[in-house]
Amino acid sequence: MSEKPPSLPAPSELRAELETLRGRLASLHPDSEPKDNPGADAVLFRLLRGLSPERSDDVQAVLQGFPWVFLPLEDNAYPALSRLQARLDDLTHAAGHDDLTGLARRIVFDQALLTEMERARRSRLSLSLAILDIDDFKQINDDCGHVHGDLVLRTVTEVLRKNIRRADLAARLGGEEFALLMPATTQTSAVYLLERIMDAVRKLRFDCPTASGPQVTVSVGLACYKGFRDMLPVELVELADSALYSAKRTGKDRLEKAPFRDIAPDPASQTLVDTTEKNFLFHGLSS
Repeated sequence: MSEKPPSLPAPSELRAELETLRGRLASLHPDSEPKDNPGADAVLFRLLRGLSPERSDDVQAVLQGFPWVFLPLEDNAYPALSRLQARLDDLTHAAGHDDLTGLARRIVFDQALLTEMERARRSRLSLSLAILDIDDFKQINDDCGHVHGDLVLRTVTEVLRKNIRRADLAARLGGEEFALLMPATTQTSAVYLLERIMDAVRKLRFDCPTASGPQVTVSVGLACYKGFRDMLPVELVELADSALYSAKRTGKDRLEKAPFRDIAPDPASQTLVDTTEKNFLFHGLSS
């Protein structure tokens, strides 16, 4: 049985909007319509993200929030194509980044984690993953309100941005939980960076309309992958999650390190290392 087709605007609504467009076309953009040929054929459309007509009670109301794109079919289409590319870039960024904080969404984080684990496996350079959680965030929302809760999220985000390197990826996993992916970073280097972030968060000060300003802290779980053995991304996330849970359970405002799951090289690699060491010792003793 075929699905019910989406409920689209009635023809009368479309005609009314078309008349409105005809009256406003010249004001859409300074160079939206060719000055020397105002009657030239063109395509007029909207680009938007996340609109499902069958799930929206008022499609027209939703559409009003998105600008029209004018693409001439004759003359010079470059200015219109440039605006179209800019709009596509905006939509691509919005699809992969959190609206409140601007950090990467989970879908971007998952793909980056997979890519970096494969790179670590090839290069044998340590990959560090930290999961950070704002302590007692529900209490902050309850005491100060969600507006101040959002401010805390954005401010902690700025702390992350100011302290990470260009190669690192910060993501918002959901709620008050963040992830920090640090390629080519040993556990020792990751701990240094994370302690600096934790200290910067402790120094944050917030005003609260109904209570004393909250003391904001974060708990952190850290897991590292050395690339010696195959490991699924979800396994590394689970290690960091478990370490985070331990940090929460033992007092909060703490950093806990997960044990190395791949600390020993695989047998094939170990055999190669052993053979190399034996050859070196043999030649050293015989010289």
